[in-house]
Amino acid sequence: MNLQELLTERQAAIAQGWLDRVLQTYPEQTRRFLGAESDPFANPVGQALRKGITGLTDGLVRGARPDELAPVLEEVVKIRAVQGGNTSCAMGFIFLVKPAVRAELEGIVAPADLWAFDEQIDDLALLAFSIYLQCREKLYEIRVGEVQNRVGRLLKKAGMMAPDDDDEPVLPQNHCSGCNPK
Repeated sequence: MNLQELLTERQAAIAQGWLDRVLQTYPEQTRRFLGAESDPFANPVGQALRKGITGLTDGLVRGARPDELAPVLEEVVKIRAVQGGNTSCAMGFIFLVKPAVRAELEGIVAPADLWAFDEQIDDLALLAFSIYLQCREKLYEIRVGEVQNRVGRLLKKAGMMAPDDDDEPVLPQNHCSGCNPK
């Protein structure tokens, strides 16, 4: 059997091994919930991770190009980006497929035969990193917008901004004789 056939034959086990390794990156209580609760409404994150890992495994086994896997990859990366933490922890999930594959193919395939598959994973990781950076940038834009809205509301409450004018602060009148232009 060649590598492609072996990967196809063991695809479900590889996906489960990868998912188990991804879940290990979460705290114990979170991991138990994400792994055990199968109701997509009660556990949307666990469901999205399960669906994403299964879809990514399918694509990798088929030899899909990274750009073909981008929509599935984006769903998993969005979850990891929103959860915070450092970038290496968030994006490290991609590389966890390598030990999952090796665990299934140990003793059957020479490690050198997996180099092409490893390159495919590395290419996917580069795409994941780009998606991650876009997600984090969007999160920061949202946070800045929220802060600007809060400051605007505070300025309005303090009477320093006209209620109907969002851009112009209201300068205090008659504060002192030297402050008001004539």
